[in-house]
Amino acid sequence: MKPILTILRDPSRAEAYDCMVRSTGVKMVQAESALHALTQLERTEVSAIICEADMGEMCGTEFSSVVHSEDKTSSVPVFVLPDFQTLSEQPGLSTAAPTGPEVLRQALQISGVAPDLLPVPMNSNLPAQLQGDLEQFQLSDLLGWVAEMNFDGHWLLRVEDDAGGKRSAHLVMSRGDVIYAEYGGLVGKAALFALLQAIAQHPRTTFHFYRSDQISHLRSSNLQQTTARLLIELAVDIDHSSTGHYPASSN
Repeated sequence: MKPILTILRDPSRAEAYDCMVRSTGVKMVQAESALHALTQLERTEVSAIICEADMGEMCGTEFSSVVHSEDKTSSVPVFVLPDFQTLSEQPGLSTAAPTGPEVLRQALQISGVAPDLLPVPMNSNLPAQLQGDLEQFQLSDLLGWVAEMNFDGHWLLRVEDDAGGKRSAHLVMSRGDVIYAEYGGLVGKAALFALLQAIAQHPRTTFHFYRSDQISHLRSSNLQQTTARLLIELAVDIDHSSTGHYPASSN
């Protein structure tokens, strides 16, 4: 099977994606920039490309146009990850914001992996160890419970607004600690902060937790705390934001 090429500047996101792809037997080739990716494409055939919306020297849309203008790569699909700035300008959750598991599921199927053979978190049809909705539970309580159990695994959440708009979130826990988070085009602590704010505004949120022994242990640079400490810090940040002071620690 041909590899998947990624252009991801955040090390924890690159490691999380690589770990998920490796679990399927497909190889992931990482490029440091859009120009580096174009150089790699001259000598390496890939099945799909995943890139960020803003890559500094080139935006995702421009990069996709360049890829599709070349005969050799014209048929290679390019998945551009959601951009937080663009999403923040949209009303409600009307604009979808897929996370790594959702994008990787499509890319892996293009690579030739059968949908029913995909592992979690790309295959959400597999049995979850914990599932429900947040109208009955608090996310902080659920995270705290799994932290006490020292579990490794993936959280998949879906936030829905009153108009039916939906956005997904993906959290990774290692030995009970949240080491990675992705939501609304953000990663790390900022993603978890934005997710908690979205849930407070749109409590119609469902969750699934899948235990897994194939977890990357590379933490996001701003997710170095225990889950208990992280939840306290986020509660303080959210309290500050409600008074008009955006928490610098969530960036």
